[in-house]
Amino acid sequence: MIKKPIRSILRKFRHSGWKQQYAEIRAIGTKEQLTSFQEEYLERLLLHTYHNVPHYTKIFEEIALVKNDKLDFLNLMSYSYSSSLEALPANQ
Repeated sequence: MIKKPIRSILRKFRHSGWKQQYAEIRAIGTKEQLTSFQEEYLERLLLHTYHNVPHYTKIFEEIALVKNDKLDFLNLMSYSYSSSLEALPANQ
């Protein structure tokens, strides 16, 4: 009974691209390559969040963070997260 869900999870993990990501990490040789790698994965993470989490979709649209499916990091740097927390109702 348990074997079937575990196989399903392992199959997804096998096809998740982790080997490629690991190879990319191992190939990093300079500080510039590391910075580029980090920026690329940060952008992928933030775009995933934008497309899949309604709360952050709203915030990103308020500050015009995403334009043509690319991030505008200058808008991100000017955003104050504490001001968005102050705007929340007390019961959230």
